[in-house]
Amino acid sequence: MLDWSSYEISLGLLKMAILNNIGICETFNKARSQFSGRGFGK
Repeated sequence: MLDWSSYEISLGLLKMAILNNIGICETFNKARSQFSGRGFGK
């Protein structure tokens, strides 16, 4: 069984990871759309 402090820390890290992944995905999509005109976007 988890103790609550480590559970809350894990939840916080999970939220951070999700937010970071959203930011990374948006950045990646922007870069991919820019490069797609040059034959990079497969």
